[in-house]
Amino acid sequence: MAKAQSTTPAPGPDGMKTWMAQLMSLTGTFSDEAAAAIDADITEQDLARTYSSLNSATAPGPTGIGYSMWTKAPRPLVLLSLRLFNEILSSGTLPLDYCKGTVYPVPKDANLPTRGQTAAPSA
Repeated sequence: MAKAQSTTPAPGPDGMKTWMAQLMSLTGTFSDEAAAAIDADITEQDLARTYSSLNSATAPGPTGIGYSMWTKAPRPLVLLSLRLFNEILSSGTLPLDYCKGTVYPVPKDANLPTRGQTAAPSA
């Protein structure tokens, strides 16, 4: 029987994975319309559309701000959020706290101990 081949590509130049090196080497251009859409600021309508598509049964993240707080936020908070999100897009920099999270093991079966294969991660 033949030995299975590894599906993980070998590192490319400078230790970069081959698939990443290939992705980074791609070139092309966007249409003027697509480029304008990419460069456009997020609007209140965009934010409202995104909030309406969120799963309301999710737990809040590290901020403690849950779904209903985002969807029912007063307009000043919405405008502050928009300013923050647009600054992130224009600068390409995330606040350090946005890079943090807590992952908890959730038992797949309440009758089994919560370990490796008997739990799934939840953030």
